[in-house]
Amino acid sequence: MSKRIYNVLFHLHTVSGIVISVILYVIFFTGSFSFFRDEIANWERNHDVEYAENISMDLDHAFDSLDQKYALHGRNISISKHYVERRIGVSLDPSQDSLADEKGKARHFFYQDTETLQTADYASSYSLGE
Repeated sequence: MSKRIYNVLFHLHTVSGIVISVILYVIFFTGSFSFFRDEIANWERNHDVEYAENISMDLDHAFDSLDQKYALHGRNISISKHYVERRIGVSLDPSQDSLADEKGKARHFFYQDTETLQTADYASSYSLGE
């Protein structure tokens, strides 16, 4: 191998190693933010949260408030807690009632705060932790 080709390959290897290491550093640095997603989201919303698997809220009061806004008659309701935060995910399937109006036939997904019962869609609740 000639000296010129050796120098070209040596410098190509050096520059490509530097570029790849910078890219990997950015990937690992942003990955560390995703590790602390729950803490960042709760800090941003100023919420104090207990680390528990169960959902503690008054379901009757929550369903009454949701019924006024989304007409729950005939719907399948899925409630889930994906993260360590005060909010829960609520998924409403379209109503199975044949007499339901257009509002009742729509599918909805939103987040509901377990203490204040305020709802927010995914786009408006996108935060720095995401």
